[in-house]
Amino acid sequence: MATETNVLERAVTIKVPVENLHPNNWNPNRQAEFDFELLKRSMLTDGFTTPVLVRPHPDSDEPGIYQILDGYHRYKAWSEMGNTEIDVIVLNVSDAQARLITMQMNNRGTEKADMVADLLRELAEAGHVELLRDELMMDDVEMKRMLESIKTESEELAKIQVSSEMLGPSGAGLGSLDASQGIDLTADEKRAKQRVLANMKAQEEDAMEAKDKETFRIVLVFSDQEAEVVKAVLDVLGKEAGTGGQAAAVLELCRRATEAA
Repeated sequence: MATETNVLERAVTIKVPVENLHPNNWNPNRQAEFDFELLKRSMLTDGFTTPVLVRPHPDSDEPGIYQILDGYHRYKAWSEMGNTEIDVIVLNVSDAQARLITMQMNNRGTEKADMVADLLRELAEAGHVELLRDELMMDDVEMKRMLESIKTESEELAKIQVSSEMLGPSGAGLGSLDASQGIDLTADEKRAKQRVLANMKAQEEDAMEAKDKETFRIVLVFSDQEAEVVKAVLDVLGKEAGTGGQAAAVLELCRRATEAA
């Protein structure tokens, strides 16, 4: 059975006016100013080597107007260098496919994880779970687990508040380049909340690990008559300790052994 991803047309590179390209509003991939300047230097040396992936802009009736699916920073750098034309590959794809392509082409660590989560939620609500599941090669169990994880994370993020000083790629505020690129503050605020949540979970794990180091666990296995004897002794000692628990009983036994030594 054919899926939406089977309708991608053969890729053909064409030149179009730079001014005819417009960024999408769902790509959370960010680039530091230093990396952006390195990209410009690379283009000065090697030229424009990788076409930008675009599709006909869904909000424009004018032909030749495109929405960027992948290559926003290449487009931005190329245009800032004074170039008037740019190489693009035009794909006729649906909204769901467009978002999926952006995610697949931007595979940078946690940013991709965030994109997968956002896409999964949006595509699930729009009835496109099968498309995403096929492209990511996930089975039903993995899909269910991710959906439950996303729901839990969304509830936790809603409780977190962040200030403007916590925005930006490094969480140290927005830089001049961020402002000039027209950053999506809603998406940036979400990333800041995710950083806070990640730090909170890391602290919880550290606390649990520290507590675990203070815990002494023993596993003793007895059978038949030995088991009956040990159980009877522990029951008596547990009651004497006032808790009835076997751990308290073992502790009481150790204390008596220590006092008798």
